[in-house]
Amino acid sequence: MMIMNPASYRSIHSEPNTSGNITYMTAIANWSKSNVLRITVTLLLALLLFTSFMLMGIKASGTAEPTEHEQVVIVGSGDSLWSIARRYASPRDDVRYVVHTIKNRNNLNDTLIVPGQQLIIPDF
Repeated sequence: MMIMNPASYRSIHSEPNTSGNITYMTAIANWSKSNVLRITVTLLLALLLFTSFMLMGIKASGTAEPTEHEQVVIVGSGDSLWSIARRYASPRDDVRYVVHTIKNRNNLNDTLIVPGQQLIIPDF
């Protein structure tokens, strides 16, 4: 017969966890404490990146100031991009190329222009 010391006895059955809810809340608190800084830095970087792209888009969408070799023309009633291009093109230039160049220089999506609009005419 074997005698067992009750102080060294361990049961093979696990004890029921009565503090399960507290352990779950502690785990959430520990996770949030360790990740608050990481989440804050990530959100700030995302905001900075978003703002930078927005500012670049705003800056890129405008037309640059005319250089000393370019002219600023105000569109009059009855003017078309074709007539303006023909007026400022040199005799050796193709008018289609001049229209294309004026469109690119002024960031125009199509050839629609309105009276009072300012166009920058490159030197041809």
